[in-house]
Amino acid sequence: MNRLKTVIAGITTAGGYNYDLSGDDQVLIGGTFLPSRLPSVYLFGEDTNSSIQAGRTALNSYQRQQLVRIEMWIGHNSTDPAEIHLAPFDAQHDLMKAIELDPTLDGNVDSVIMNAQRSSAVRDMPGVAVAVVTLTIAYREVRGA
Repeated sequence: MNRLKTVIAGITTAGGYNYDLSGDDQVLIGGTFLPSRLPSVYLFGEDTNSSIQAGRTALNSYQRQQLVRIEMWIGHNSTDPAEIHLAPFDAQHDLMKAIELDPTLDGNVDSVIMNAQRSSAVRDMPGVAVAVVTLTIAYREVRGA
């Protein structure tokens, strides 16, 4: 999770992204969304699934998949329906691009697979949208380690 946080905090407009997440407290593990902190990203660890594949997994190891939900909250000042609709896609693209540049999270995992959802508007919060990316992190771990 810490490596993922570091990767996402590297999203800056100077780096060719749509948003800048390099400020203090813009990328958090856990936490509650605060409208005063936009754009911001929240990382939530979810299920971990373990498996052993006969003939492929060493007897002292597990293959694991960790699910991580990533929420990127953004603000927009537009009244143009197209811009409002597209803003979370830009956020989603930024997240996916940054993670895909380091799919092994600095050699710590085997791979990542991303699925995305997006919302063009947040109910009762005009000018705020959220993009949600679910990340499946595949890795191997020695039993009892």
